[in-house]
Amino acid sequence: MNHLRLPFPAPSSCSVSFRRSKSSDTYASRSQGWTTLLSTYTFFLTNRTTRPPPSLFPELLTSTSFPSDFGPMLHTHTILLGYTQDPYISSSLLSMYSKSGNVNTARKVFDVMPTKTVVPWTAMIGAYGQIKDTENAFSLFREMRRDGIEPNSVTALGLLSAVVSELDLVMCLHSWVINCGFDSDVVVVNKMLDVYLKCEGGIHLARNLFENMHSNRRRDVVTWNSMISGYSKDSDLRECVLLFHKMRKEDGINPDHQTFGSILPLATTSGDHLRSVQVLREVHAQIITTGFYSHIHLCTTLMTMYMKCKDLDSGLILFRRTPQKDVIFWTSMISGLIRNERSDEAMSIFRIMLQEGVTPSNATLATLLAGCADLGSNSYGISIHGHIVRQGITLDRVAKNSLVTLYAKCGRISSSRICFDSIPDKDVVSWNAMVSAYGQNGYLQDAANLFTEMRYSSNIQPDQITTVALLQASAALGILQFGRSIHCFIIQTIELSGIAITTALLDMYSKSGDLSSAQRCFDGSNHHDVISWTAIISAYGINGIGEAAIRLYSEFLQTNQKPNHIMLLTVLNACAHAGLVQAGLEIYQAMIRNFCIEPTVEHLACIIDLLCRAGMISEALTVLKSTSHPPNADVLGILLDACRHHKTNAGNDLTSTEIASEMAAMNLTSAGSYVQLAQSHAAGRRWDCVEESWMRMRSLGLRKTPAWSFIDLNGAITSFFSGHDSHPRYEEILSVLWILDGEMKARQINDTFSMNGL
Repeated sequence: MNHLRLPFPAPSSCSVSFRRSKSSDTYASRSQGWTTLLSTYTFFLTNRTTRPPPSLFPELLTSTSFPSDFGPMLHTHTILLGYTQDPYISSSLLSMYSKSGNVNTARKVFDVMPTKTVVPWTAMIGAYGQIKDTENAFSLFREMRRDGIEPNSVTALGLLSAVVSELDLVMCLHSWVINCGFDSDVVVVNKMLDVYLKCEGGIHLARNLFENMHSNRRRDVVTWNSMISGYSKDSDLRECVLLFHKMRKEDGINPDHQTFGSILPLATTSGDHLRSVQVLREVHAQIITTGFYSHIHLCTTLMTMYMKCKDLDSGLILFRRTPQKDVIFWTSMISGLIRNERSDEAMSIFRIMLQEGVTPSNATLATLLAGCADLGSNSYGISIHGHIVRQGITLDRVAKNSLVTLYAKCGRISSSRICFDSIPDKDVVSWNAMVSAYGQNGYLQDAANLFTEMRYSSNIQPDQITTVALLQASAALGILQFGRSIHCFIIQTIELSGIAITTALLDMYSKSGDLSSAQRCFDGSNHHDVISWTAIISAYGINGIGEAAIRLYSEFLQTNQKPNHIMLLTVLNACAHAGLVQAGLEIYQAMIRNFCIEPTVEHLACIIDLLCRAGMISEALTVLKSTSHPPNADVLGILLDACRHHKTNAGNDLTSTEIASEMAAMNLTSAGSYVQLAQSHAAGRRWDCVEESWMRMRSLGLRKTPAWSFIDLNGAITSFFSGHDSHPRYEEILSVLWILDGEMKARQINDTFSMNGL
């Protein structure tokens, strides 16, 4: 600024007097606001004959409205005025630089101070404490003691702030605090408690300190909140609730918003859904009675927890009753609905949000786009993207990554690539989203090319998610050679290891038919948990080797691990594919009796499929009637197909008609379900019902995705659909299939290829 060049009167030879006079104090006092202080300072800048008093600068530097970028200019001004030796100004500059995180400049100011009282020493130690520079903080503390400066309780706070999870050092500081008598200061003891809780294994020492504070009646709400927060981080819901009740009973202290904020996230950790909801409702009642029901942060956390516990009704009631909703609150509601597979309602909430004039954040839009991706909703996704473009909203990288995933899941791979290319600062999530997009849509060659580009043309290296996505794509297409090349990359990259990669390798090899490699991957893994056991059992099950799958399941039980519902579903599927009816029924009964696992509708569908494949339709109906689960379209579809395939039994025709009627009454959303229904009606010659099924399917805009096959020849992949005759070697392929069909008929194999679709 040109003002700095104004010719102020030179300092006298005896330097400037640093005594505060009554007249100088009138220029600026702590009761004056920032505007008044700035006006006073401007007056002196424009007045060539009057020097600003030294007292003005500390007032400016310590003002709560002081902008940090204004500090260096004031510092320069004090140098020009010759005020660098003023201890009050130096201390204020030191404090200003420390608060702005400019510790190096603060140290330079500190080093040139001629005389240092405990205040600048403590301020500098505190500055190092803020950035967790333990070495410099304690080095300065030792230097302070050598200079004969006695520390105070604020010095202790600075040293405690500098400690980073070093339990031995905290214990030494604790002894020093007691020897100095600083343990009578509740602020120091609260900080000590907080530091203990941040150290691994320090919670018991923190609890001892906490209980000792009770005898001296020095615990305040900060003390209780620190202790509750410590147990919260340790996921100890029981202790948190006990302390919550004790704080009022023992010390008469009411909880505040931080108390509730520590307890609420633990509600979902009990492992018991009903218990979690009960805890949430109890805390909710306490929030209302203590007057914090209008605290938006608490309401947001409470609603989020309700949604995590799947108590959507309570979450929606809280949402409607909260008068002042900020964008974070709206976003939490939308996110909760999407997590609970209520994406339609999430979109409705978003529309209401816009109607009420709330501007969505990037987090809101990313959440919505992720919800559209889960729905596979092209129309919703395009609508939201259109809103973003119309409003001129600049998306951050997270939201753009969500757009890539959205278009990929809707099958619009070119749009997905356009969104990917528009991200200037791609991170590993961006690359993974696009690699997954290609893989999930069957573009394995493009996925491989992008993987190569990621490795060699960018500064981003593939991670575990990248390799898992590629292995999953390879597994879905059954392309063994590509999967092996990814396996080689994993072996060469030592950093990439873990259960997720092992499981993906097992899945890839098993779906490619290479069971020996799958078994080697399993045997070579250092850690076998329920996930890896499930993967190897599934490998044998999907390849029709049910006996081996059951043998592996028995080996798993001998490890004293407990199966989960996914493993049991995998074993039941293996039994169904191999026709092992008795073994499947025994495992189903053991699931209920021995492991106390309530069968889901997926387990029910599996056991009914097992019985229906064996022609035991009446037994399947008995199982269906014995469960509390209402049958869904998948279960009824299995029964319909079974009745159609085993139509020699006259009773099956009646059963088929009843099941078809029940299925038709459902709100079907799958094209496959309508096809099953139409085929069942056609088998029973109910032609009017056949036409009705097709009409309902067309009215809903549903279309069955055609089945397809492919040939992998020397790395070139060619897909084949029904009626597809564009391949250059179509005639050769057709003639080979005719030969194979003839040989199969000659060997009296009943299941033959139908040539009509070629």
